[in-house]
Order: sequence, then structure tokens, then C-alpha cells
Amino acid sequence: MNSIEAFDAVVEGLEKATAVIARCAIVESLYLEHGHSEPQKLLEKYLIKLYATVLGFLCRAKEYCERSLMSMAACFQRAPIR
Repeated sequence: MNSIEAFDAVVEGLEKATAVIARCAIVESLYLEHGHSEPQKLLEKYLIKLYATVLGFLCRAKEYCERSLMSMAACFQRAPIR
């Protein structure tokens, strides 16, 4: 995978992550605002796991982008001035 494909994958992942967060917010408002039944507790548990997974992806995406920016900066510093 070249750097352009990797960047595209990160951007696509960010799009999916924001969609998941938006959907989870809807699920929370529909099913978790009232009451504390066992199914609601289970749903909350799995939503938390999903949020943690999305947060992990966001952290890795941020690290990738920071590394890519540092690599580009290093290339510009080594490039001869014409």
C-alpha cells in the first residue's frame, strides 16, 4: 500500500468512525435514556466497547498522520534548494 492509498484508507476510516458515533448517539437517545433493565445495561456495555474501539482507531489515525507529516517535513528539509 503506498502513502496515497494509506491516506485514503485513513480518511475513509474517519468517515466511518464519525458515522458510527452518530448512530450510537441515536441508539443511546432511543434506548438508554429511560430505565436500567438488563438489556439496556448490556447495550450500554457493548456501546462502550464500540466507543473504545473507535477511539483506538482515531488515536492510530492521528499517529499515522503525525508520522506522515514528519516524513514530509524531513523530505523538504533534505531537498536541495534551486
